Amino acid sequence: MIIAKLVEKIDSFIHQLTEKVSFHGGVHPAQNKLMSTHQPIQTAPFAAQLILPLNQHIGPESVPLVQIGQQVLAGELIARCAPPLGVPLHAPTSGTITDIGDYPIAHASGIYSRCIVLTPDGLNQMASFTPRSIPTSPQSLKAILLHSGIIGMGGAGFPSFRKIANKTGQIHTLIVNGAECEPFITCDDMLMRERPTAIIEGALMVAHALGATRVLVGIEDNKPEAALAMKTVYQHATQYPNIQLDIVPVPTIYPMGGADQLITQLTAKEVPSDGHSSDLGLIMFNVATLAAVYDAVTVGNPVLNRVVTITGFAIEHPCNVLAPIGTPFNHLVTWAGLKQQDAQWLMGGPMMGVPVTNFQSPVIKTTNCILANPPEPEAETLPCIRCGACMDACPIHLLPQQLYWHAKAGELEKLEALHLKDCIECGCCAYVCPSHIPLVQYYRHGKVAVRTANNDKIAAQRAKQRHENQLARKAAEEQERSNRLAAKRAAMMAADEAAQAAEAPKELR
Repeated sequence: MIIAKLVEKIDSFIHQLTEKVSFHGGVHPAQNKLMSTHQPIQTAPFAAQLILPLNQHIGPESVPLVQIGQQVLAGELIARCAPPLGVPLHAPTSGTITDIGDYPIAHASGIYSRCIVLTPDGLNQMASFTPRSIPTSPQSLKAILLHSGIIGMGGAGFPSFRKIANKTGQIHTLIVNGAECEPFITCDDMLMRERPTAIIEGALMVAHALGATRVLVGIEDNKPEAALAMKTVYQHATQYPNIQLDIVPVPTIYPMGGADQLITQLTAKEVPSDGHSSDLGLIMFNVATLAAVYDAVTVGNPVLNRVVTITGFAIEHPCNVLAPIGTPFNHLVTWAGLKQQDAQWLMGGPMMGVPVTNFQSPVIKTTNCILANPPEPEAETLPCIRCGACMDACPIHLLPQQLYWHAKAGELEKLEALHLKDCIECGCCAYVCPSHIPLVQYYRHGKVAVRTANNDKIAAQRAKQRHENQLARKAAEEQERSNRLAAKRAAMMAADEAAQAAEAPKELR
């Protein structure tokens, strides 16, 4: 097994030499994408219940606006956003609100989250929508993104309106992420093949609103059909003559779809560790996010559904399906056909996917894949042999081996010094590790420990400051009280002296 891993490491290095990859590291896992691209995007029947988590994004959960028993239409606002990062939530179809409570979601810990449960009525009656004006400024674009509930649908889940600069001209280049480097996942590939107009027009709208003059669309070179469809559409797009758009094939290597990696590949620039892409005049959107922008402008509807890849060696008919938000995973997997009941499920791909512990977990706006594979025997974790394969594979020049030792020992200051916060948890290090050490799990635990320690430190500093302020306030109050008493005594003494002087005989005055 160790020899096989070393051979794979050499092959990966040779690939990098021949493919002209601009960033360090990366791996070449088996793609397994063809199994779900042999047919168009499907439409599954509605599930008996749609479970809509109030927190489908980075930031605070949305606030419900509906009550149990209330009838709603498709697209109707059912939860308002909570500032500063919240986004609203809309009903995916018409029906009745049957519950508001805690339900399981796809999370590594198997936690429950507050959800709105909608029982479809089968009519799918839509609320009234009207097309919007094409955004001409960052402010008008932010309003569309916010009110339509659009977030980063590539998996990050960051509210899209928060990425927009406040002034026109701060962004000169829009980067469209069509790399989709994670094995098995093909929802973006199929979206580019079937809805290239929505993606291209959405990208040009965003660039126009931001004042950007260039759009770079990065597509891995294992998706020739998607690249051809996108190029064909752009050749007929003449509405924005001042914007240059280029479809750029990029090498097929994981994690090419990472934001920083794709930026480096397309622009030869590196995003600073403590900075943002906007500091370089760049902004990135996933293809599914841009298609949602196009729908929000041309039709006026918010995010109600998304394309999800249902795939894996335990799926009888792997495919891509347009699924309403809130659809339970088991509904889609049963519809696609589950060949093996003891299959292991992931939300996402095999490199960064989240294990699904409850099959009733619902599709959310960032669900790009439900992967079901036969169970694999657990590989025995062996001691680290210091081969350095993890360091060579890391796409952001970290030192995974040292991070592993310090995370294992709980040495938080050293983790911070080695920039653990920059780890994107891509899993390249664990993939090439011949000792089968679950490195990413150690890093995740280390991040939580560092964040907790920093929060405790900040809380302690705040408590100390409050205590010092309280002592200072008490001292000031005591001094003020003393001053008042002194002034009162002085006034009484002066009054006594005046009274005595008034009572004294004239000859003594």
